Amino acid sequence: MHEKIIVDDEISFVEYAHIDEIIAEWNLITKDLSVFYSPDFLRSVENAPPSGLENRYLLIYKNDVHIGVVNCQLTSFNARESIKFKDQPGFVNRSGNAIKRGVSSLIKFEGLVCGSVLLTGMYAYHFVDINDHKEQFLRAEQIVEKYRLHLNEHGKNIKVIFLKDYYADKQLEKHNISVKETRYKEFSVQPNMILHLKPEWKCYEDYLAAFQSKYRVRAKRARKKMEGIECVELDYAGIIKHNAEIFKLYHNIVDNINFNLFLLDEHYFAELKKNLKNKFRLFAYFKNEKMVAFYTCIDNLTEMNAHFLGYDPDENREHQLYLNSLYDMVALSVEYNFETINYSRTAMEIKSSMGAEPYDMYCYLTHQNFFINEIVAKIVGALNPTEEWVQRKPFK
Repeated sequence: MHEKIIVDDEISFVEYAHIDEIIAEWNLITKDLSVFYSPDFLRSVENAPPSGLENRYLLIYKNDVHIGVVNCQLTSFNARESIKFKDQPGFVNRSGNAIKRGVSSLIKFEGLVCGSVLLTGMYAYHFVDINDHKEQFLRAEQIVEKYRLHLNEHGKNIKVIFLKDYYADKQLEKHNISVKETRYKEFSVQPNMILHLKPEWKCYEDYLAAFQSKYRVRAKRARKKMEGIECVELDYAGIIKHNAEIFKLYHNIVDNINFNLFLLDEHYFAELKKNLKNKFRLFAYFKNEKMVAFYTCIDNLTEMNAHFLGYDPDENREHQLYLNSLYDMVALSVEYNFETINYSRTAMEIKSSMGAEPYDMYCYLTHQNFFINEIVAKIVGALNPTEEWVQRKPFK
């Protein structure tokens, strides 16, 4: 019997560690929402969790009527391990990085993440009895703080709550949530890159025809570099067979990025395929029967969501594998009549050169210590490496 945790006179919740315990109740609230709320996706993460992460699911009740869900993850954060400061020439740059490394070594905590560190987007909570964004946020704040206290009473030491990935139209200040109403501090992150696919594009050539001449020439030049490369979609058995190669290519990427909260479990892609079936797709590129790159994507209602990828750096330089994987995703999404492609928030300039547009995103963080809370978001925001880039406008 799971304990019911009382929030106030009306609201209570029950915590679960396994989505399969509550599929019917969870689906009652989330069945029309994103695939990232679905038990199939959550089970995949639960069965193959990223390093140092545990899933938790909260069923929310109002006067004993089930009215909502909160999707949480428990994680450990060490800024020094998560952030890589690239050495740059010049005394000022070296000194600045030395200071940042020193400060980052002090930022270590057990955290409660509302949403998913695996995704770009807000997949944290949903309540069916209220539509107002402000009221939803304030209720979620109240629930997760009560949950933090509950966890600490049962052996945890959660000091930080992190709500991630609100688009600009969901910023707290735009919904009249003042600092007197919430202890959360705001900081911005890199924009999410989204490509809007026009209804008149019936095939990849239609998309290409919408480009200005120089971008169309660039795209065709990139496609020619794929000579000698075979693209194969892998089924579940194929993912299992090539799993070691897939994760070697994945590590080529994550071992060289500036900021990384986690490492994927080696069974993650197989779990996604097993649970999501055709909603999850993994495409591998082979050269002389050797895998040199892969990309993954997830069917999310009307949006194709770009997920993780990997490639051999030398082969990427020769064949422009990364850029071509982005073009291949366009061709796939046009074929299946998706309305948008969510390319996430890396390589913004390259993605903008394909027509993707930036959407600003914000995260909210609170620390239980009042004095630390006043500065922690500013510190995290300052330590988070930013990518300088120029937005391109490829369409006519």
